[in-house]
Amino acid sequence: MKKFITLIVYAAVSLFCGASLVKGNMMMFENLSFGLVFYLVAAVMLVWMGVSQILSKTLVGGGVFEKAPQPKEVSDGKAWNRKHGTAWIVYGLVIAGAFGILTFVQDITVASVAHAVIVIGGFVGYCLYDGLLKKKYLLK
Repeated sequence: MKKFITLIVYAAVSLFCGASLVKGNMMMFENLSFGLVFYLVAAVMLVWMGVSQILSKTLVGGGVFEKAPQPKEVSDGKAWNRKHGTAWIVYGLVIAGAFGILTFVQDITVASVAHAVIVIGGFVGYCLYDGLLKKKYLLK
């Protein structure tokens, strides 16, 4: 029962975040110069974080605020850093490319919903990939 309630809470929070993202996207699509700069800055930050993780000599955490594992807890530290960094780079490129959806879909509402689905789907994809990497590389 506790897992069910947790899932309902996560679903409600996700719907709220998705609706907020759609509303924010509509504003940014209406003011293209601001929206383009905002999403490009976000994408550059994610790509930069990915590159810094790939080049890092110490182990990195999977998420932004996630504590990095100890070297004795990971089977291949170099692959761990490389794959996490690559995932952040791909997510940054997805965010940058998703803004281009407006060029294909002229309706701002449809473009905003599609963009929100792509951005949230990319984050969910990253989280699932992070879970797979933890199963593969963490020794616990």
